[in-house]
Amino acid sequence: MRKFIEYDGRASRSEFWYFMLFLALVQTVGVNVANWANGHVSLHFVLNLNIGPSESWWTNLFTILFTLPFLAVLSRRCQDGGTAGSRILVALFATLAVATVVLKISPTQDTYLYAIRAALLTLALLFLWATVRKSQPGPNRYGPNPNEVTP
Repeated sequence: MRKFIEYDGRASRSEFWYFMLFLALVQTVGVNVANWANGHVSLHFVLNLNIGPSESWWTNLFTILFTLPFLAVLSRRCQDGGTAGSRILVALFATLAVATVVLKISPTQDTYLYAIRAALLTLALLFLWATVRKSQPGPNRYGPNPNEVTP
């Protein structure tokens, strides 16, 4: 959490995935405590970045607190592989643009849902590829290799 809103530099795979585990655990505890406070007893393991009036207070708070740190570590992770972190935003906006166009031209709700699912699956696979690939050896234009730097 030292670099929670730092977009410059590189993040190792372990830094990224430990941060994701931290987010999932915080979200899981929060959702279950919020559900328990509302009289619902169940165990959910989730990682959800949503916001809106239909979401629980915990989900809204979690999203507000952790969206920027998530994007920062995702950006640094992409940069570790040599890809500009700004491409994340391009991919997100492209997905939203595709969703908007498909919504306007789709003849039925089912067509829209299938197209959105395909776009989101493509985006998820792109993010997965960017986060699991190995670091570029040695320094790159984003900084030194985090696996080769001694603290």
